[in-house]
Amino acid sequence: MASTVAANALKTASGPVLERLTVAIQAAGTAEASLKRASQWFAWKWVALAAGGTAGMLLSAFLALKLIERSHWNTLATQQESLLQNIAQLQATADALEKRTYGLRIVTGSDGTFLVVPKGIQATQCRAGPCIRLE
Repeated sequence: MASTVAANALKTASGPVLERLTVAIQAAGTAEASLKRASQWFAWKWVALAAGGTAGMLLSAFLALKLIERSHWNTLATQQESLLQNIAQLQATADALEKRTYGLRIVTGSDGTFLVVPKGIQATQCRAGPCIRLE
């Protein structure tokens, strides 16, 4: 009987401690769940931030490449225009030479080069005209 009395006394004495421990364990479980939700939200926030940063960098790189491409297109357009003018000048020279096949003369240009000039054309008109520069 003494052991039963001791067991009951121990139960009575440990009851409040066990209740406190149970409440503490439940609070720890609630805190763990709250912490888990917070860490998941924080992880998604960082993932979203990293994705936004990556998208921003890719957009910046794309726009920079578009600007570079546009400047190359402008350069190519300028070169094309220059080449078309050169072709037109050469075509005019070829047409003039074709019309005056037997009327050519060789003249020294102002810069010391020799010019093949169609008959009837002054050497001073050769800057934009139908002369062939011999180098």
